[in-house]
Amino acid sequence: MMQLGASEQGMYHGLEDQLLGIAVAKERPDLEDEKNKLIIQGNILEDENAVDILQSSKILSDEISEKQKISDETEAKIDEARAGYKPVAHHSSLLYFVVRAYFANWILSLAGLQLCCLMGFA
Repeated sequence: MMQLGASEQGMYHGLEDQLLGIAVAKERPDLEDEKNKLIIQGNILEDENAVDILQSSKILSDEISEKQKISDETEAKIDEARAGYKPVAHHSSLLYFVVRAYFANWILSLAGLQLCCLMGFA
């Protein structure tokens, strides 16, 4: 490859891009059409309206992220406070099932006593 100056390099790359476009247009016209459509649409960063929308989206995203962070911190504090009540909830649930089982057994024993009375065993 030969040594080129800065302006010659620019022309070299420009010619190379043009020849590449011609070759791709011949071999893969679908790709070249898509490339041309993109060029016609222009660079999105040159469109001030698009840039404003992107900046607004970024601001909104940052606000949402901050609110989510606060929400996560609040939830962690609530979960920590709730953990202190876990023994009470555990003992209360145990008490409920013990009383329920006791009541069920008491009902069965009453039914058995009544059956015994009806059959003349008591």
